[in-house]
Amino acid sequence: MLSKLSILAVSLLTIGCATTSEKLARQGIVIPGQDGVYVATSTSADKREALKIALASAEQECRKQQKSFVVLNRQSEKVGGLIDDETAEVVDVGTKIAMSVGAWLPIVGNDLKGKTNIDLAFKCSGSYVSSQ
Repeated sequence: MLSKLSILAVSLLTIGCATTSEKLARQGIVIPGQDGVYVATSTSADKREALKIALASAEQECRKQQKSFVVLNRQSEKVGGLIDDETAEVVDVGTKIAMSVGAWLPIVGNDLKGKTNIDLAFKCSGSYVSSQ
C-alpha cells in the first residue's frame, strides 16, 4: 500500500511541476537590467505567440509600476527544427484541409518546426495607458 501511495505522490508532483513550467512558458520571464531596462523573454513553437507572450510580460511588469512600456529592442532566434516557418505553415494548412474532408495526415510536430526565442528589451515610463 505504501508503494502505491509513493508512486501516486511522485506522479502528482511530476504533473504539478510540468504544469508550473508550462504556465511559466506561457507567461514569459522578465529580467531586470541596468538603468531601468528590462528584458522579457519567451519561447514558443509559434513566432507570433512568442512575441505576444513577451509583449504581455512587458505590459504586466510596467502595469505593476502603473506605467506604460516602451520597446527598445527585439531579438528573435529560431532554435531547432528541420523545416522553416513558411513550410510548416503550408503543411499545417494542408493537413487541416485534408482532415476536414476526412483524410488523415500526420500533423507536423514542434520537433520538426522548432521553437522561437524572443528577447524584448523595454523600459517602463510615463503613466499606464490601457490597451483596451
